Amino acid sequence: MLRIADRLVRDDDAVAAVEYALMLALIVLASLLSITGLGNRVGSTFQVVMTALTN
Repeated sequence: MLRIADRLVRDDDAVAAVEYALMLALIVLASLLSITGLGNRVGSTFQVVMTALTN
C-alpha cells in the first residue's frame, strides 16, 4: 500500500489527477449547496403564493 502511495506522489500525472479530483469535488459540493439553497427559497416562495391564493 505504501509503495502505491509513494508511486502516486512521485508520478506527476497522478498528482494532477488527484488535484483535478479535488477540484471536481469542490465544484460538486458548491453546486449542491447552491441548489439546496435555491430549492429552499423557491419552496418558501411557492408557500407564500399558495397562502395568498387560498385567502
